[in-house]
Amino acid sequence: MKCLLRLYPPAWQRRYRWELAEYLESEPVSMCTLWDLLAGALDAWLNPGSIPVVGESLQINKGEITMINRAKDDTIALTKADALRAAGLMIGITFVLTAVGVFLDKTFGSHPLVNVLIHTSSIFALLASGCYLLFKRYPLPVRPLAILGLVAIFYSLFLTAIIVAVKT
Repeated sequence: MKCLLRLYPPAWQRRYRWELAEYLESEPVSMCTLWDLLAGALDAWLNPGSIPVVGESLQINKGEITMINRAKDDTIALTKADALRAAGLMIGITFVLTAVGVFLDKTFGSHPLVNVLIHTSSIFALLASGCYLLFKRYPLPVRPLAILGLVAIFYSLFLTAIIVAVKT
């Protein structure tokens, strides 16, 4: 996990690397931690102005609140409006992608790629609705990129499975 700290900008690494490395030693390896590290690196590159400029020899007193403690203390309050937006987005995206898939299927005939679009539209919509729920704790610029990254991984796995299935 510590090797992922190299993904962060140099200024961030000078300020926080030792602190996060120490924290990672005490944490069990999990997908959540991996995801947080990747999203944090993306955020650090997208918002370089939020990284304090300090010298290499920064020392933090034991009583001072560190980056890790601040992050642990941040609570994300999901509101009813967030849930309604996520539900509306999920229903809307599912409907649109399914309609596009059915239209393509009726117009051009059955094709494995069209079938993937039809059958996975709700999963894509679930990932997109995560902008209001799962990814709310991440800064706004990171959210769409995180969702697109997950969708790209998801669809690349499906497309690989289709290509393998069609060739056999």
